[in-house]
Amino acid sequence: MDNTICIKLDINNFFDSIYTHSISWAIHTKTVSKQKKGDKSLLGNKIDDCLQGLNDRQTHGILVGNAISRLIAELILCKVDEQIKKKFPRIDMCRFVDDYAFYIKGGAIREYSPDEIITYVREQLLEYDLVLNEAKTKVINAPFILGQNGIDELKSVTVKDVYAFYNRMIVIHNKYQDGSLLKYGLRILQSKITKKNIKKIFPLLINLWVRFPFLAEYILPIFIKQKNNLAKADKDKLMQILRTIISNGLTYRQETEVIWALWATIQFEFAITSTLFKKICESTNDLAIIMSLNYLQNEEAKFYQKELQKLQQRIIQDVDTITDRATDEKILTSHWLLIYEMVAKKIVIDGKLVDYVEANQFFKKMNELKVDFYKPVVLKTEAKKSESEISNHPFGDY
Repeated sequence: MDNTICIKLDINNFFDSIYTHSISWAIHTKTVSKQKKGDKSLLGNKIDDCLQGLNDRQTHGILVGNAISRLIAELILCKVDEQIKKKFPRIDMCRFVDDYAFYIKGGAIREYSPDEIITYVREQLLEYDLVLNEAKTKVINAPFILGQNGIDELKSVTVKDVYAFYNRMIVIHNKYQDGSLLKYGLRILQSKITKKNIKKIFPLLINLWVRFPFLAEYILPIFIKQKNNLAKADKDKLMQILRTIISNGLTYRQETEVIWALWATIQFEFAITSTLFKKICESTNDLAIIMSLNYLQNEEAKFYQKELQKLQQRIIQDVDTITDRATDEKILTSHWLLIYEMVAKKIVIDGKLVDYVEANQFFKKMNELKVDFYKPVVLKTEAKKSESEISNHPFGDY
């Protein structure tokens, strides 16, 4: 009754992204589970093995729609709930399957900010290889209006003037507090923004992107298409905004938002500062590291070589701590993609990383065949380049 803020969170592709090994982590702790990996006397490992047997030996994803899967999912999320309640004892929390709702009373706002709560939940989920659906994250101020949708209302708005349509889209979004309304509206705007009206709408789209970083895939196609029509001042502003989004995204573990902003930086050929590059290399976002390394690969600046060397030392140190694997399996860590791409794109300085790839026949063969998981391309801006091509490109060729 006296709650003043509601935070709504949702886990992205929950059942399909559950890592079966994380079940053992939840039951026995990650330390014990890794020490006794493969020990079938451990209950968590027994459950893990059975679930893989039901799903073609896949370790990511469990079958949806049965009671057993629901129970297994609860094993993991109850552990997450336990940590959240310890961290925020004065906040009311409820969860239905993978949907969270947090209610903050007036007095608790001074103690816990919404960003702090969201970041902590994100970190706890990542401990089990789960991620938030950032597009469904909502911070709602009282009085609450939940469960309503304004798509029909937005559909009734004509697009005679993009500025007027944008304003109406924001009004409807503020009424319903639903991010899907912004996505729908931006899809409509993508085909309506031209050389004539980009200058007027540009600052509004920038402001919207800063407020809602998850809208990158809907706003960036507009900017890329109109790249040659943006004034220098607008491009300078965009460069600063991108740096802010990347920096904040790394702090708050907004992995996808960082990738989109970094991809836009590459498309516009903006400089990556030494401070930002250092923060990227120190992060856990391996794809962002690969993208920035590849972009700056021919950079002769001292900061590039310094951070590259530190990064390699950290990776090698992490791998060398693994003592229960043969040499040819050393690369099979959570950072395998980073190691492989650094070798494949000839970014490495230390030959030990090359040895990790060469020792494993599968990765060695991929390297010989020049398999790419990220292929950097600066898109052209011809009118024939479709928005779908632009939107799908930052994650490279898989």
